[in-house]
Amino acid sequence: MPPDPALIRAKVRAVIDQLCGATEMPWDERKLRYHKIVMPQTTNWLPADERLELLREFDAEVARLTGA
Repeated sequence: MPPDPALIRAKVRAVIDQLCGATEMPWDERKLRYHKIVMPQTTNWLPADERLELLREFDAEVARLTGA
């Protein structure tokens, strides 16, 4: 049985919202690496256009907070 897309959206949105509300990276290097691996895998269960938009938003926030 595939995961519930609403639950996936809520989990992904919670991670992105945490970054959006931060003025500096809230995670240590290990947790950042974890999220960089898990986010693409988690969003694979969503429609392609939604997946890409969420990953773009995640990457933009990571870049903003890390200066990369």
